[in-house]
Amino acid sequence: MNSNPTTLENLTDQSVERPEPIKNNFLLVYDSTLKNIDLLLEGIENNFELIPVDSGENVFNKVDHKIDKNINSKNNIFFLAHGSEGEIFIGSNNINLSSIYENKVTVSSWNLQSVHIYSCFVGKDKLFLSRLREFCGCDVYSSEKEIGHSSKGATWDIYPSTIDRRESNNIVPFSVNSRLLWKHTLSNLIINQSEVAAFIAAPTNFNARGYDAANTNLIVIGENITVTQANQLDDVTLNTITATISNGAASDLVTLSDHHTNTYSITVTDTSVTAANLITIDSLTSLAVTANAVTTLSGTNTEINNVFTADTNGTIIVDTDLDLTVSGTITSTEANVLDTKTSGTVTATISTTAIADLDDLTGTGHAYTITVADSAVTAAALNAVNAATTVNVTATAVTQITGTAAQLA
Repeated sequence: MNSNPTTLENLTDQSVERPEPIKNNFLLVYDSTLKNIDLLLEGIENNFELIPVDSGENVFNKVDHKIDKNINSKNNIFFLAHGSEGEIFIGSNNINLSSIYENKVTVSSWNLQSVHIYSCFVGKDKLFLSRLREFCGCDVYSSEKEIGHSSKGATWDIYPSTIDRRESNNIVPFSVNSRLLWKHTLSNLIINQSEVAAFIAAPTNFNARGYDAANTNLIVIGENITVTQANQLDDVTLNTITATISNGAASDLVTLSDHHTNTYSITVTDTSVTAANLITIDSLTSLAVTANAVTTLSGTNTEINNVFTADTNGTIIVDTDLDLTVSGTITSTEANVLDTKTSGTVTATISTTAIADLDDLTGTGHAYTITVADSAVTAAALNAVNAATTVNVTATAVTQITGTAAQLA
């Protein structure tokens, strides 16, 4: 029998576990390449966490790494980037219907309370908003109009993705003064390939369609454009250019200018290229460079490894059976690393001369130029070195070979 029955008096003395309070988090996820973005950020509310997204970063991965997933956290995300109907242009993979399907499990884990999209015209795509609302589990605010400065005919008003859209969002992350100072919009200018020459000749003739000088995100649709056309566009005052390049020769592609951080779809059609050229081409676009046609890659050991690193990072796409031609010399250890990168043939001169290291060479069928400097070796070790290359091994320094009759045969 309980000798201390619970009473109001002794209940107050007991330790009662109380639930943690709900924590409201506010995150601004923004395109770091936006012109004069500092003007807006200077007027940001103090309770916002800033998450800049560079052109080469995956926006979903960046947010997933930063966001608080505690069950007692309610996250409010504000996106600031160029936009068009049903698409937010941010990072290496835009937020659109396709990408939210691919990342729906990730998005659904963010404990979202609201999503606010400051990108032009995104709200016109009702299916996109519906799916985003479904995966986020919260209301999504956006606009069917241009977002930005009133002098451009734009607004900062965004509305919920519900039937009653009369009530606009009243949480604007930027101060009134910062919005007045940032005299741009977040729209894209979309032109056909046939209009490229006219745009280059007189960009301001496209003002009514969204040209906003340094803050214009230009998208070229229709046929692909040449490197020459891309460079002419790159000379125009813009923010970024999104287009598919028709040239496939690496010698042409390396001449692309880089006045802006551009989003070029590039496919290298050469079968033989230098690693240095591939790395240069990779630096000229925020998208992955397709180089599956390449069968032979040449360059220094560092340059070739840089290409494989870019392939691992997803910025250059090459096959795993490349033939490699290495300039200069490499050690046996470096040769073994290259052997793990490709099933193709590695052609190189090995600087290592000690048999104890050379007999550790991995792989077969490679064209290694090898010189053994030891005077005394075992037949087993010399045979192992010989098996590692299709080129005759220079062993003139060897004066003594020991081993079984079979090894010496």
